[in-house]
Amino acid sequence: MMKDTKRALRRHHVKRIKKDRRNYWGGHARQSVKVLGKCSRTPCVCSCYLCGHKRKHFGAKFSEKRRKLQYM
Repeated sequence: MMKDTKRALRRHHVKRIKKDRRNYWGGHARQSVKVLGKCSRTPCVCSCYLCGHKRKHFGAKFSEKRRKLQYM
């Protein structure tokens, strides 16, 4: 019984997210079900320095570097 409840809740959230993200990526998600599904799982279009993970492009923050030096 609990398994069905989780499944229903997950389907509800997927439907809600797809409805909200129809206009992401410049409205192209409306054209294809496949693109809408991809957008619901990964809302970020690219991994450039503006959209991607900041630590990957700019390195650790100064406070993180300082904290590491304290323990060395």
